[in-house]
Amino acid sequence: MENNRKIKIVIVDDEYAILVALKLALEEEFDISITLCAEECLEYLYKCKPDIVLTDYNMPGMNGIQLIEKVTRGATKIKTIIYSANLNEEIKSKAIKMDVFACLSKPFDIGVLRVLLRNAMKKNDVM
Repeated sequence: MENNRKIKIVIVDDEYAILVALKLALEEEFDISITLCAEECLEYLYKCKPDIVLTDYNMPGMNGIQLIEKVTRGATKIKTIIYSANLNEEIKSKAIKMDVFACLSKPFDIGVLRVLLRNAMKKNDVM
């Protein structure tokens, strides 16, 4: 049986231009929703039940690691990917401890991101 459902992704970034650019680049292949802050993302999770949360690290209020901690709390199957212009070993270390699927440095190649998004979902697929 073939599953034609698009992978649902929520992108979180406090920079609207980045959200729009990522949405435009990915929406043909993926079901993309965008939010401007971590708090809005958390509210949205219950409505949308996304497969993946793609988040910036540096945001006012709650940063990307704090968001991921809340997203993955409990028995959730949501995959997470974090990106940052200032990605360092401390952020990577925290992300690894939280089982983040991938860490990306900005700017990143959109083709690489597409592959990561597909692979994040394949990890759970039964072959």
